[in-house]
Amino acid sequence: MRNLTLKALLYISFAVLLLLLAVSNVLGIGSLFSINERLNSLVDVSAEKVRLGLLLREEVVTISRAEKNIILATKAEEIEGFEKTIRETAKKLVKARDKLRELSDPADRAVVEEFSTLFDKYIEIKEEILRLALLNSNMRARDLSAGAAREAFDRALESMRGISALNDEEATRLIRASDRG
Repeated sequence: MRNLTLKALLYISFAVLLLLLAVSNVLGIGSLFSINERLNSLVDVSAEKVRLGLLLREEVVTISRAEKNIILATKAEEIEGFEKTIRETAKKLVKARDKLRELSDPADRAVVEEFSTLFDKYIEIKEEILRLALLNSNMRARDLSAGAAREAFDRALESMRGISALNDEEATRLIRASDRG
């Protein structure tokens, strides 16, 4: 090193600084890429799962409200209108549930499957309520709605709360991971 001129030492020092700068830029870009992937996951998957969970809740409430209206209805046309609302809403709910199932990891999928099973039981009971309402047997329909249907609805709603909690936990986890990144 003693044989090197001051000019050569300056060139070497400058080259080392440029090399360190390049390495730090590469590492920084890699970190930005990682943060971008986490953010995209948060936006593309977690936000969509939360949206679908909220849509499921809204559709279940709509179906429950239409069921109560069927029991209170006095004309067959009214009953048929509420029945149509239930069928259309149930179709939307099944689409949202299937999409949520696709987006869910295996642990979350078990909760979605539990909700599906409970909701299908609720729909079966609701069909019996509809049959009784159309037979003008509103007292039996009301009893069924207040008993078995309410119980099935409450279990499905509790399962849906589990889906919402899982979605919230995942979103929080991803936000924390992106903050650390």
